[in-house]
Formats: sequence, C-alpha cells, structure tokens
Amino acid sequence: MEEDPQQTNYSFRIVYAWCLSYMKPYRGLFIGYLMLGILGSLILVAVPKCIQVFIDTVLPERNLALFYSVLAVLLVLLAAMIIANNRKNTLGLIIQEKTSRDLQQAVFAQLRQLGFPYYERHSVGETLTFFNTEIPAIHEIYRRYFPSIVQNVMMLVITVGYLMTISPRLSLLFVPCILLYYFSAPYFEKKAVLYIRSSMDEFKELGKKQYDSLSASLELRVHAAENWDIRRSLETNERASHHLFMHFIYINIRAILRRISVYGGAILLFVYGFQLIQGNMVSVGEFIAFLLLYFRSMFTMTTVVTLLSEQKVLVHKAEALYRFMKLKPEVIELLKPAALSAIQGGLEFRNVHFGYGREENILRGFDLALSPGQRVAIVGTSGNGKSTLTKLVSRFYDPRAGEILLDDTPIQRLSIGQLREAVGFVFQETYLFGASISDNIRFGNPEATDDEVEAAARAASAHDFIMELPNGYDTLVGERGNKLSGGQKQRIAIARMLIKNPAIVVLDEATSALDSQTESDVMQALDRLLLGRTTLTVAHRISTIRHYDLIVVMDQGRIAEMGTYDELMRANGLFGLLVLGEEEREHERREMDQNVS
Repeated sequence: MEEDPQQTNYSFRIVYAWCLSYMKPYRGLFIGYLMLGILGSLILVAVPKCIQVFIDTVLPERNLALFYSVLAVLLVLLAAMIIANNRKNTLGLIIQEKTSRDLQQAVFAQLRQLGFPYYERHSVGETLTFFNTEIPAIHEIYRRYFPSIVQNVMMLVITVGYLMTISPRLSLLFVPCILLYYFSAPYFEKKAVLYIRSSMDEFKELGKKQYDSLSASLELRVHAAENWDIRRSLETNERASHHLFMHFIYINIRAILRRISVYGGAILLFVYGFQLIQGNMVSVGEFIAFLLLYFRSMFTMTTVVTLLSEQKVLVHKAEALYRFMKLKPEVIELLKPAALSAIQGGLEFRNVHFGYGREENILRGFDLALSPGQRVAIVGTSGNGKSTLTKLVSRFYDPRAGEILLDDTPIQRLSIGQLREAVGFVFQETYLFGASISDNIRFGNPEATDDEVEAAARAASAHDFIMELPNGYDTLVGERGNKLSGGQKQRIAIARMLIKNPAIVVLDEATSALDSQTESDVMQALDRLLLGRTTLTVAHRISTIRHYDLIVVMDQGRIAEMGTYDELMRANGLFGLLVLGEEEREHERREMDQNVS
C-alpha cells in the first residue's frame, strides 16, 4: 500500500469525475432523467409564451375561442409538467440511492483490501470521518448538486435561446449583469472555499479527539484530566467555528452581489423595454414574457454559479476519500489462486525477511518448519518480531524476502479466503461484539447450529459460566464485552476459534493479560483442544509452554536457540536467562502480594 507522504492535492476535475464514475452503471436511467428535464424546461418556457398570446391577442381581440384554446394548452402543459417532474424525481432518487450504495460498498471493500497495514497506520477516528464527513458529502452531490446543476443548465440554455428569439436587443442586457457577477463573485467564493476547507480540517481533527476522549474515558477520570480534555476539544472547536463563521460572511457577500446583478438588470430591462415598446419594436406581451423568463434565467444562472461553488466545498471533502480509494494494498491475491483439496497443517518459513514500511527489517532470515499437529512456542524479549511472525501466517503482511509455505505450497499462491479459513487466531486482546454470547461464538462460523455453539463453549470451559448468566447464551456482553471478565472473554474467543475448526492455531500472547489462576484454567482448556492441530504460540509466560514440542528463542529477528524445554534449560543459554528473569519477577510479585495482605 503506497501512500504519498506529501498528501497530493488532486484537481477538482479528477475528484469530481471519480465521484460521478459511480453513476456510469446507471447511464440509461440518467439519460431518461435528462430527457424528462428537457421536457420540463420546454414546458416552463411555453407558459410565458401562452401569457404573451393572451396579452397581445386574446385581450385586444376579445377572442373567446382563442382564450379557451390558450387555457386548454396551459392545463395540458401543467399536467405534463407534473407528470414529467414526478417521473424525473423518481428516476433521480433511484440513481442517487444506487450510486450511494455502490460508493459505500466500494469503501468497505477497500478497507478490507488494505487490511492490517492500513489499520495499524491510521486511527479509527480518521477512518470514521470517511463515513461521517466524506461519504455524506458525496451523497449530497448525488442527491442535490449534480442533478440541480444539470437541470438548471438545461433550463438556462433553453430559456436564453428563446429570449434571443423574442428580442436580441433586450437579451443584450444579460451581458453587464453576467459580467458583474462573473468578475466579482469568484473572489468571495474562493475566500469562502478556503475558510470552509480550514473549518472541515479542524472538524476532522475534532472528530479524532472526540473518539479518543470516548475511548480513554476511564484514563481521563483516573488522571483527573477531564478539564484538560475539554479545553483541548474547545480550542479546536473554536478554530473550526471561526473559520465557518468567516465562510458564511463571504457567502453572504456573494449572495448580495447576486441580488444586485439580478435586480439591477431588471431595472435596466424596464427602462430599455419601455423605450422598445414605445417604438413598437416589442409588444407588451413579448415584454411581459421576456420579463418573466429574465428573472427565471438570471436566478437560474446565479444558482448554477452558487451550486458550482458550494459543490467545490463538497468535492474538497471528498478528496480525502478519493486519496484513500487510490491506495494500493500491500497484500494482493492472484487472479487465479491455487486451492488445496485438504489442509494438513504443515507450515514452513524459508529465509523470511520483513520490516514495517520503510523501517529496518525486524525478521532477518527466519527459518522454521512446523509439522502437521506440532506445537511450537516462540519466546524472546520484546521487539524481536514474535507477534510480527504471526501476522505473516495469514498474509496480513507479505515478507520482503523469502516465503512461507502451507503444506509445501507458498501462501502467496493460495486464495486469501482459504488461507484464513485454515488459520484460527486468539489474540491478547479479544474483541467481542455488543451482541449475545451465542452470536459472538458463531462469528467463527456463521452457519453453526446452536448445538455446535454449545459444544464449542463446553470445549473451551465456557459453558458453566455462560449458564450462570441471566440469559445464558442469549446474554448481551456489552460494548467490547465489557460485561465479562478477562478470562471469560478469552474463553469466548477460544470457543469462537474452535467452532471455526482450523487446521492451524495461532496464539499471540493469548493469556498474558490474565491472572495466574485464570491463565491456568484457560491453558488447561487449550491444551485439550490443541491436540492434533498445528499450533504456533507467542508465549508471555514460559511456564505455560513447558510441554510444547518445540520452543524457539528469537533474538534480533533470528532464531537464537531451539529445542524442547529441558534441552534449552540444559544448554543454559538465552532461554535460561529468560526463565530466570521470569522466576525473579514472579518472586517479586509474590512478595508484594504478601506485603499488601
């Protein structure tokens, strides 16, 4: 995933074309929308023509038959306009909803494609702004701005064309009005856009801070930092509000110029029109029709300019989303990936090198082979690439050099779906959805039956505590599972992994956050369940992996030592130092507990 560190600013044309590209599948509907819009514009032009005939012919001649004819035409035009507008609005709504749906699906698909590399480099608050700010901005383009601009431009072309047929001389009065607005309004529009951009940047930053505040509510209370957090948010809010206020100031100035252009032109029209009527160069009916269409044309023209200006603000908001959608995923699946008929669970790392972004390699020539059903533990001090290794197994990242094989097949050749179906994870921090326990377990296999959910819970030693809850498996766990203890959440995570029935299990410090007794209970459940499954465990407490088939000691991104627990202890090397350090920490903890008691 290559990101431009300079945060390239794309042109309005490029971003706008991208926004409208989601309408391409519905071009047939849009052509129908345009045709109905043209029909509506022609009807609106025909109405002043009927008024002209009424004034110039019906009234002077008192022609009753012609009067009824004009009245009938008006009624037909009115009915046709109602039908055309209703159908046009329906088509517009269909186009808007379909394009908005496609855009949201595309954003979700992009998030899934970018995966771990993106999530680890960007905050959740930043990602949420796509759904709170950028996507609604594009929805507004689909819903209001683009249809209105198209409709008004068609109306303007048809109306001005008809005005030229009535009186080319009167039509010349458009020129000074247009020039006044054209040369004065853009300056204020640009200033308004600059201020709204600054305002949106500040509001985006405010959104991140608000997310941080909600996520860190406990820490803020513990450190009595609520006032500091409020001041921090208020400062950002005040800057955003000031820029928004200045935006509206310039918008109002532009609106004043719009009215001056329209009504100033109307005054000139009355003066010059009176002279043309006096000279019998224009009839009264033609002047009235021209006057009606003049106001419609001027307001339409200035509306188009206003809409274009306001749309620029929305496109600026969409620019961040466009930049996001242009990101390339680091992990790319082959167009025709290989498929394994049956997965045995053999896993091999061959001369694997890896580092994050532009950083130096964390893994430097890592070699390790796991036989099907073998249990292997990875230990070492922090920063040696233990957790990084687990992320490579399911292709959350790809190595810079070397390869990883599943059953002798490079995982880059496999479909990502099959690979991740074959691997089950239990992380140090378990994420539970704010749903029922049953739903959280079934997340590992959405097709699982209630009996299978219960069987997985029993195997994970979770059934007993679940049945003690008020609603059993239907008990809601709260946001992120906050109604459950750490040990209970980990057992739910284990049940979720088991119901998936993976060939390979990866435990990334899955019990490091638990107390000793809870960890012992969870590890006993895991020991029973991992028999026959290839297991790769990143261990926090060495005491929990004594019985593993193989223990790998990592140092500086390489394997420093490797063997069984007893073999490594006899070697009295780096592993022995790790064990000694753990025993000293455990001894200090016990002394502290005794002092407290």
